[in-house]
Amino acid sequence: MKPLPFLTLFIILFSGLWVAGCSGTSKSTDNAARPAKKDGIKTDNPALSLSDYLRRVPGVRVSGTGDHIRVTIAGQSFTGTGEAQPLFVIDNTPVGTNYQSVESLVSVSDIDRVKVLKGNEASTVYGFRAAAGAIIIKTKKQN
Repeated sequence: MKPLPFLTLFIILFSGLWVAGCSGTSKSTDNAARPAKKDGIKTDNPALSLSDYLRRVPGVRVSGTGDHIRVTIAGQSFTGTGEAQPLFVIDNTPVGTNYQSVESLVSVSDIDRVKVLKGNEASTVYGFRAAAGAIIIKTKKQN
């Protein structure tokens, strides 16, 4: 076999494999808001705490117990401070980043839905306080 036809055949065969291997759909990695499914998290259990509720919201991480609960948004970190806590917003009112103070402001049975904002979207809406993201809680009372 001459080198030129072999090389041509090789290029034709493997270029088809390369094209097939590189084609496909790409998954969007935007930082769009992701609302929690209202029917996915039942709030009628009186023993359900806010931390238990937030553990069930996609994209939210809850660590610790008791007075040492820490809430973060998956994939969010703030340079220089490690994992900063997100801004909590209840019925369009920013209430801070301290989970313990937020827990006393809202009852799980009053929650209608929760939306998680990440990255630039949170900072655009709520400024520097939301550099680590924002957890937007809408209550049934507001609707």
